[in-house]
Amino acid sequence: MMKFAKFALAAALIAIGGANARAGFTPNYVSAVFNAGTNSTLITYNLNFTTNVPPTESLNSGNTITLYDVYAPPTTFTPGTVSPGLFTTTSLLTGFTPSSTTPTDSPTIFNITYTYNDGPLTSDQTFVATFTLSGNLTATRVGQYSSSDGIVAGSNNQVGPVLIPTLNSAIPEPTSLTLLGMGLVGGLLGFRKARARA
Repeated sequence: MMKFAKFALAAALIAIGGANARAGFTPNYVSAVFNAGTNSTLITYNLNFTTNVPPTESLNSGNTITLYDVYAPPTTFTPGTVSPGLFTTTSLLTGFTPSSTTPTDSPTIFNITYTYNDGPLTSDQTFVATFTLSGNLTATRVGQYSSSDGIVAGSNNQVGPVLIPTLNSAIPEPTSLTLLGMGLVGGLLGFRKARARA
């Protein structure tokens, strides 16, 4: 079972890497660093804008990337920075979904949206985006993003997979639980035999 889970995760990561390699505006999960002193996790994403050669796409004011279903109360969100500072960061339960895209979007879990606020960009660029969530969210799950950017004749709206931070709960593997149970049963049987002899 664990081999299958590891294979599935590897396949998802390859798919995510492939999605981020195409032209367009795509997020890429970088890291999550937990601070025990503040009980919070600093999350970092790269927001990658890539165009074709010759350039047929542009990043225009108002274009967005939305990370779906990132956090729910009681977890709290603190916006961070986007370097360079050409973006507005918002957090809403629903919304900022480009036309002709249908990502999975729970109305009870908050999304995080980055909105570009500068003039047209027609060359490849990576923006580093950070935000903070309360709690230990150093584990990940595969979620979804949507984004929009301009093309020569209209807009390029897309949906794809992306890693989303999630609570890091130390849950033992089923094999570990089985071994623990067998050890407890063996210990109890040994205790009963020793007690019966006494």
